[in-house]
Amino acid sequence: MTQWNSLFCSLNTDIESALKQSLENLDYTLYHAFDLVPGKSYPDTLKTFIMPSNTQWTQILVDDETELEDLETLAEALSARGTVLLTQLDMSEGALDVYQQGEVVDDLVEALEPYLLDGKSADDMEQALDVKLPLPMIDPELDEQDQILAINDLPDDIRNMTAGMNMGRAQKMFQRMTGNLMGRGQAQDAQNMLNSDKLDWNSEGGLFVRGVLSCLIQGDGWMSPDFPTVRDAYQRHVRKERRPNAKLYPGDQQMMDAVPNALDYVPVYGGMD
Repeated sequence: MTQWNSLFCSLNTDIESALKQSLENLDYTLYHAFDLVPGKSYPDTLKTFIMPSNTQWTQILVDDETELEDLETLAEALSARGTVLLTQLDMSEGALDVYQQGEVVDDLVEALEPYLLDGKSADDMEQALDVKLPLPMIDPELDEQDQILAINDLPDDIRNMTAGMNMGRAQKMFQRMTGNLMGRGQAQDAQNMLNSDKLDWNSEGGLFVRGVLSCLIQGDGWMSPDFPTVRDAYQRHVRKERRPNAKLYPGDQQMMDAVPNALDYVPVYGGMD
């Protein structure tokens, strides 16, 4: 994944209702993406998941293919009902804005000061905005979800060979096969390309987003799972709920295990012709 989008909302109304109403006000038609029978396909979509929350902020995961302009339009619409924090990391480029009453706020420190965590100050927020707040580095190694995606990109007959394997063994098999087919140098180049095509939370943009959110939200649980991980897990949990005895394909169990509470997330999808 090369882009991460999230809206953090502190609204004076029900988040799901506000999100659906905002999408409709923007001329999107709400649709159910995970029904047994697929519905209409729209050329223009805005896909979101509302994360379960017990804090002053509710996080809305937004499809990683969403354009920043569409994200801004949605944040603007939602902020008519409260404060909305728009965050995006595109590879290493970070974007963060605060919306209130349908407009972007100029003074982020003043707007966010009422939401600071205990022990955090306006000075901390100033440092975060200047990317000077000390933060731990994040391990850039491929995580399990990246491994699952790599396996699922293989042809069906090769994928079926990994059925019943744990993801670690399947990944080692994948690495051996690519090494044999491409040669060690080419396989390493491919792995390096996969590693480079990732979000960089240690970049200036990543540190910018992380720093601001560290002043507002305890811990870094907001960073994961991301939209694709939730979408894939939700789809498989729904299928499992409908058909408990249905066959699991390679990678399905790992995707479900990645977000065991996926059905607690609320999908809100909008489409436009």
